[in-house]
Amino acid sequence: MRRTLITALLLVLPFSASAAVLNADFEDQPGPKFSSCKDWQVGLGGGWADHATFAAPNNGTLGLNFGFWSVDLNQMLGQVTTDVFAPNTIYTFSTWAIGGGGNDVTIPYEIGYLSGGNSVANDFVLLARVLNTAPGRNAGGAWGPMAGVTYTTGASGPEIGLPVVIRLGGVNQGGAGGGGAWVDNASLTIIPEPAGLLLLAVGLLALRRR
Repeated sequence: MRRTLITALLLVLPFSASAAVLNADFEDQPGPKFSSCKDWQVGLGGGWADHATFAAPNNGTLGLNFGFWSVDLNQMLGQVTTDVFAPNTIYTFSTWAIGGGGNDVTIPYEIGYLSGGNSVANDFVLLARVLNTAPGRNAGGAWGPMAGVTYTTGASGPEIGLPVVIRLGGVNQGGAGGGGAWVDNASLTIIPEPAGLLLLAVGLLALRRR
């Protein structure tokens, strides 16, 4: 029995994977600096910039460019991904981040879907939201990975079969958000729940024995 379970788990390991976030590292930018980020939708006061001009500690592994937005109330930076929600699956969205000014900034990490249109700003239906804090660049802060947000689907729901939307939202910073938030290396990790993995494994094992 133990050998059967181990074999089954080995069969499903490839099904736990990171999703393809489009232009996750913000490197592909056909437009001029400070213009909109390719493959991302961004609100007022957002776009892309380069690490060389706006240097901050711990950016050595982050490539040439990063994304930014004002992170104030009703502002956002988001994307409709190429992955769709599946039942009984865990989704985790995160990035590296730093506050662009002298103060720490609060960043809402959000997962959801669109309803009634194609605008990440206006047609977004929120499923999960977690506030993360990024340190301010001018106060000695450094780039670093954020915890992000996690959402787990059930056996059914209105989001099942729809594209996964990842979004960095906005929140009232109380005057502390000057310089906005800077982000890089976005990721979306997708992992079937253990029960779902086991069922999948047993099914695959049965097919192999035929």
